[in-house]
Amino acid sequence: MVKFLIFTTATFLVACTHPAPLSEYTTARTALEAARRAEAVRYAPTDFHRAEGSYRKGEFFFKEKEYDRARQAFILTQRYAEKAENKARLDPKK
Repeated sequence: MVKFLIFTTATFLVACTHPAPLSEYTTARTALEAARRAEAVRYAPTDFHRAEGSYRKGEFFFKEKEYDRARQAFILTQRYAEKAENKARLDPKK
């Protein structure tokens, strides 16, 4: 029984020590701002809104200290924002 408690406690402590995804947070915010400057909301609205939604989820998870989920959301934000920015910059209507 004592070994079980030690194992359970050790597992819990290891699971709770994920570092905050500060790099992913910053990169996602920067990518979203770049997409906004490229007028992605006008030229690539679907991808831009997906990026914004994913960013909001990432912020929520970050505040709740669910760092793995926040990291995933921020990575998704970066992908959508970069896609939106590229579409906006390459749009022939500009």
